[in-house]
Amino acid sequence: MRTAGDRGARRQAGHPRPLLAGGRSCLGRPGAEAPSGTRIGGGAVPRVSVVIPVYGVEDYLALSVASVRQQTLEDIEIICVNDGSPDGSRDILALLEAVDPRIVVVDKPNGGLSSARNAGIDRATGEYLCFLDADDLMDEGACRAIADAFERTGADVVTYGASPYPLFRGYPWLERVLSPRDAVYGEFTPALLFDEASHPFVWRTALRRSFLVDSALRFDEDLAYGEDEVFHFALYPRSSQTVLISDKLIRYRVARGGSLMDGQRGDLARRVEEHLAIVGCVLRDWGDGGFLVPWGQELFDWSAEFLLLDLLTLPEAARLESASSLHELWVEAFGEESACRLAVASRFHVLARPIACNRGKLPGGRVAKARYYLSRLTPARLAKVLRGRLRARRASAPSAVEQATWEAEDARHRQEALQFLRAEAVAPRIP
Repeated sequence: MRTAGDRGARRQAGHPRPLLAGGRSCLGRPGAEAPSGTRIGGGAVPRVSVVIPVYGVEDYLALSVASVRQQTLEDIEIICVNDGSPDGSRDILALLEAVDPRIVVVDKPNGGLSSARNAGIDRATGEYLCFLDADDLMDEGACRAIADAFERTGADVVTYGASPYPLFRGYPWLERVLSPRDAVYGEFTPALLFDEASHPFVWRTALRRSFLVDSALRFDEDLAYGEDEVFHFALYPRSSQTVLISDKLIRYRVARGGSLMDGQRGDLARRVEEHLAIVGCVLRDWGDGGFLVPWGQELFDWSAEFLLLDLLTLPEAARLESASSLHELWVEAFGEESACRLAVASRFHVLARPIACNRGKLPGGRVAKARYYLSRLTPARLAKVLRGRLRARRASAPSAVEQATWEAEDARHRQEALQFLRAEAVAPRIP
């Protein structure tokens, strides 16, 4: 779950090697990097750095960090970034850094989830770096599995699986995107983004830190939503080798009240605006990186699929305005003639062609939605959807009593973790 709360004041700065041309930079900013082979403050480099943004999670933080402290791989550092949290999270962080020397607390004014992650990246010194949201849990063998995957394959990027927490709150789409297969991509192909369960959640993607430094990638601090998606679209094409592993290493807390994901539901106009911003960032980055030349059709189709259904659902005035904005993004990225040509060749051509070729015209209504679904329904996708629905039917929904029992047990585990931490902090130290 995203945990950095309100975005607060935003800052934007260029980085030494801009990734985007012809518009604002959606990725990257300068960072203070530790020299290779050394650790800030001295000492050997840890194998894995775990970056945990912290904002408004006092009820979850102790249990989440306990899951990292209990890793079977002890050679790790745990970087907790206090993003100006207004609750008691900072007091818990003080206890944590007092009892475990592997924990580093970074304090900063509230700037949002991306800003907190960037601060953690800048502070990290490990060979490999991964992220955890402060209400989620790590399997005890996660860091060892991550380090082993890097060392076995020489990858720049390792993406792994996760489980909904609790399992009964999972649903077919979530189960599908959290379940990658075992695969190695020795070079980038669009299948990594468009056919694999490789995104959008960045807390199940780990990176070789030297690759992250060399590529100068950072999270966009001005995006209100979708920073994980933009980061993945920039990350994978630049990775010389990407490995997917099917191990489910994270327990992802589904639908915590007050989380960013919870706050995004239900506001269609806002979602469309934010999705347009995501598409704009990705298009500009791929244009600057030279990725549109070989893979322009694939990215065009992705952007159409990503936006069209929501556009069709908007009221007419808002629909036409958003369609015009999409037309401008496509023309900026591809040029007017090429955008029209890509729309004609797209499997979404019935809906995309009026936008690309006729300056943002887009019909609405049930017929248009039916055309969208028919365009989207490839045989491979249909098979995935049917498998997911079959699994969902087989899974028995928990009763209200069972759900209440789980909620009570979860609250007890979280309270016990905090009580144990407080006791640990005052216990006499053994020399």
